[in-house]
Amino acid sequence: MRCPFRMDTAAYALGILAPGDRERMTVHLEECPSCRADVADFAGILRALASLVIRPPGDATT
Repeated sequence: MRCPFRMDTAAYALGILAPGDRERMTVHLEECPSCRADVADFAGILRALASLVIRPPGDATT
C-alpha cells in the first residue's frame, strides 16, 4: 500500500506546500519512514542541483 501523503513529498522538500499542508506533512513525517526517505532523497537532489554552475551557451571557461 502506498502512503497517500507520498505525492506531497517533493513539494514539501521544495518548501512549496501551503502552511496547513506543511504542518500536516511535518507531523506525518514523524511516523512515516517511507515519506521521510523520499523527502531526504528530494533534498539531496535539490542540494546537487543548487551546486551546479550554469554557464551561458558558448562559454568555454572552466
